[in-house]
Amino acid sequence: MENSCQHKFFNCFSCDIDSCIMSIDNRQIRVFISSTFRDMNKERDYLNNVIFPQIRDYCGRRLLNFIPIDLRWGITEEASRNGLVLSTCMEEIDNSRPFFIGILGSRYGWQPTTKELGQLRAKVQKQRSWLEKKVSEGASITEMEIEYGVLRDMNIPYASFFIRGDGIAIPDDFRENKDDVIRHLERLKSRIRSQKKYPVTEYSSIEQFGDVIKRQLVGMIETEFPPSNNDADDAILQKQESVLERRSRVLCDMSREWKAFQKGVNDTSKKVLFVDGQAGVGTSTMLAYFCSQMRQTYSSNKTLYFDLDSARKGEKPLDAMFRFLNMEQNRLPNDEWSMIAVDNASMLRDEDVNRILMWLKNLGPNIHVAFATEQASPIRISLSYSLPCLSITVIEYTTEQKREIICNYVQQFGKELTDSQIEAFLNLKKTNITQLLLLLRALVNYGSFDELNNYIDTLTKNSFSQYAVWTLQKENFKTFSAISKLLGDKYMTVLTAIAAAGTGVSEEDLLAALGITPAEWSIIRPNVLQFCKGNEDGWKLSNDNWYPNVSVDWENVSRCLIKWFTTHPETWHYAAPALRHLFFFIVVPPFSREIKFGPVPADRPIVKDVLDEMFAFVMSPDMVKQLNDQEYSCLWTHNPLLTKCMSDSPTTVYGRTVSELSIDEAIDFYRRLENTAIGLSRGVDAAWCNRKISELQKQANHTQSIVYEAKAHLLVGEGLKSIETLRRSGLIVEHKWLLFSLKKQDPVLSYPQLCAMLQLLDAYCACGEWKEMNRLLHPLYDHIEACFTPEWNGSPVDKANLNISIELIARIAFMKSGYYPQIADRKIAWKMLQLSDHFAGRYHVGHPISSLLRMADLALYYRSADNSQLSDNDKKRIYSSGRWAATSAIICYGYGSYQFARAHLLFTYIHYRLYHDYGSFAKRQHDYVERRNGRVVNHSDEYFYGSLEYGRSIESYYKKDIDWTHVDKEIQRQMLREYDFFWNIEKEIQPEWYKPKLDEKRNWYMMSIHLSAE
Repeated sequence: MENSCQHKFFNCFSCDIDSCIMSIDNRQIRVFISSTFRDMNKERDYLNNVIFPQIRDYCGRRLLNFIPIDLRWGITEEASRNGLVLSTCMEEIDNSRPFFIGILGSRYGWQPTTKELGQLRAKVQKQRSWLEKKVSEGASITEMEIEYGVLRDMNIPYASFFIRGDGIAIPDDFRENKDDVIRHLERLKSRIRSQKKYPVTEYSSIEQFGDVIKRQLVGMIETEFPPSNNDADDAILQKQESVLERRSRVLCDMSREWKAFQKGVNDTSKKVLFVDGQAGVGTSTMLAYFCSQMRQTYSSNKTLYFDLDSARKGEKPLDAMFRFLNMEQNRLPNDEWSMIAVDNASMLRDEDVNRILMWLKNLGPNIHVAFATEQASPIRISLSYSLPCLSITVIEYTTEQKREIICNYVQQFGKELTDSQIEAFLNLKKTNITQLLLLLRALVNYGSFDELNNYIDTLTKNSFSQYAVWTLQKENFKTFSAISKLLGDKYMTVLTAIAAAGTGVSEEDLLAALGITPAEWSIIRPNVLQFCKGNEDGWKLSNDNWYPNVSVDWENVSRCLIKWFTTHPETWHYAAPALRHLFFFIVVPPFSREIKFGPVPADRPIVKDVLDEMFAFVMSPDMVKQLNDQEYSCLWTHNPLLTKCMSDSPTTVYGRTVSELSIDEAIDFYRRLENTAIGLSRGVDAAWCNRKISELQKQANHTQSIVYEAKAHLLVGEGLKSIETLRRSGLIVEHKWLLFSLKKQDPVLSYPQLCAMLQLLDAYCACGEWKEMNRLLHPLYDHIEACFTPEWNGSPVDKANLNISIELIARIAFMKSGYYPQIADRKIAWKMLQLSDHFAGRYHVGHPISSLLRMADLALYYRSADNSQLSDNDKKRIYSSGRWAATSAIICYGYGSYQFARAHLLFTYIHYRLYHDYGSFAKRQHDYVERRNGRVVNHSDEYFYGSLEYGRSIESYYKKDIDWTHVDKEIQRQMLREYDFFWNIEKEIQPEWYKPKLDEKRNWYMMSIHLSAE
């Protein structure tokens, strides 16, 4: 059946992998299913919904491609009227050899006439005399298929027949009522029963029919494709090529995107390329296209492909990738250009980033690496921050591209859609490639071609693709409930569990936690996993926005998973991200209309049930270390932890208690808590963390323990106490002493001295002691010059001293960059920033030092945005500075932090000056926001900037636990001065009608820090 939508790249996938790898085409299993139409709907539905998904799943694990060909589904009315049905049947039988299955019930089937022989295609013309004979005998199309495929010469090796017994009830109008037709049918059944070469099953129930056909198909497949004893490396290579080939079957024309990618390939200054976009938008499909084009265009060079999702059970994805790249067959020559394509890179976590960076830096200069990933993934953010990268961002595929994908997808199953059926899917709004392929997969599995239009109408009657996904889930629930109510419930329970776990849950944990038997799982597994991505070690929904679709007993399912994870210590090292998601949504599920901010009413049962466990989780060191800063910070902003203090004692701890940690491990744990508390303005909690660190330092006889005592005072607003404590410490070095020490070539400032002086610098800044601060900076400048200039020949700086020195550079750059006008010094700030460039690679984008450096960078740039003479390169540099400052603040401190609010305000200021709109934070007073090309369009003064709370505080909005009578008045005034710096910036860009609201915000802030009007 020809299809005009077939793209030229559909069958041109070429491979330069060694010839020992069997081609994917040779591992394709096409099974022709011959049956009558109207009376076989139940059998067809059971095969498509229950049996074939299991066969396909089995084949997938063995790197086989299973394609059942059921032409009662896939022949359009137009093809039938044109007499093409006979040609199609004969061709597909030939294409499916050596597999054939015949099913007979109570109908004989459609009987063609000589008229239908008028348009036989060329491939079938040699069968014309035989077809004319069969037509003259009144044979049905079903009998012609069975005879042509099997009975005529009996040479096909794998065939099987099924005859439905009388015990299965069917409507009377599905039975033949003409005597001559009944005789034809019985004669055909007798011929099938009388032959002895192929098995004949006379079944009495649909379930029996399904069990036998599954067993026979698996037997046929294992005979034709015996389990391989190939070398493990060959199996790994073959697996990657099979994944790439599967993606390549539906490729559409992406020549425009290919030009941009090719340009990046030829740019020697950028060795990293990204194909990025929102989840499900089609980055993997586009990467597959680029790989196929690379192998055609640059056939003499090597292009390797690895899908991180394909890592085998028990192996970390990054370990699997490095093992793949270290194989002998994948060695890349240093003197030739080559490329490595890494698919599904979004699954890499923060701890993988440093390994990736080290690997990239050690790669030869001729090797490019292309990642397909989500825009917000850790690998995308961190590599873009550390290395020069090219990005091709996938926004949405065009209508014509989607049309090609639809045609190519259904054609591989021997099916074809009409123009109106295709248009129904193209008219869906916001349909990404993941959703489109999900719908098409359901379509080709749908058994009744006669009802196909109704089924498409059901999926597409709501114009939003999200509704179609929800409809599919409901349809699957109905299917399994029809088999067994228990099975239907377990289908939805598993889907709910995967949604609740969010970040990934293994099959083993799913079955154990939910009480699913392997037999039940084998049936529902394919229908659950069609909505998922990942592998056996961690399935998750392909799209985060599908969570609201799954709402069956969310709380109880979540509780089952929480109980399983927390009571099985062997899961703790990997369960933390899933537990975070479970706890995060169990109180207020994502589909709930309840307010998600502010304390949840204490009388809500779920709060009582989960609070102790949730608090134990966030205070368990072995759990916490599995989460990144942003994930951990988000937990503390959610209910019901807003009501808890970090100093409270949890009823239990998962894993080791703090007392069981080493001193260094315990200090790292409290520093993690402190960073979260500071970002969330939980001053009392942050002070408690520093007192704990001080106690641990004293146990280890570290002299810097007093520094943490001083910091604890400062965090609750007792600045003068902090300064006094540090001055009494004996660690503060005068400028004259340091000069004398340098002349003797003694070591520079020690680690405890640097810690103390850095903390004193913070205390002076918080209290507005600018004169004392400048006096303190002199010995610190001398220290920096001594450590980081070639002229210094003293002792080498150890790692701890180097780290604190780099933090000192960042702190000085920040303080001198302009946030504090009294001490602003642009020249010194630039000098510090330039010096920091040498060490930027030591810290990821979400590290506090990186955040400080980017904020300093931003403060120096933001006034430049007013310059109308800026070049395009200058604009890009300034814009990039703002974007990275905001990104770093989010990762380090979270969305709710004042650090992010300040960075975003400055970024928006730059955006407004350069582009005359407010970017993604634009809000309109009376109407929806209009967007063009991903940017908000500003039409009138009705738009305003939806700023966040950028006022620094020492207590959060919900935890009023600071004694303001002990807070130094000068600290309160300095907090207001900081606020006014950003407040005045916002006044510059907000419309006139909004400015009275800014005055109200300032008055509210003054009240929140207990400062009277000034």
